[in-house]
Amino acid sequence: MPGKIATGGRNGRFRTPRHSIRLMVDLTAPQPTDIICDPACGNAGFLVAAGEHLRERHPNMPHDRNLHLTNHGDCPTVI
Repeated sequence: MPGKIATGGRNGRFRTPRHSIRLMVDLTAPQPTDIICDPACGNAGFLVAAGEHLRERHPNMPHDRNLHLTNHGDCPTVI
């Protein structure tokens, strides 16, 4: 993987494999009250995985009006 990161893909883009994203999200273990930001959003793979992680572990979270998806300026976030 480091070799691929060094080249950065075509046109400066790099697609992180889904299994790597899932591992990183599981290791960080986001909580429903965390603000999750991905400033290099790309196709939102990390944000989607974080949302799935939260939904799987906190099934009542989507019904809480205080927790939601939003856009904080230039940073798409899950709150």
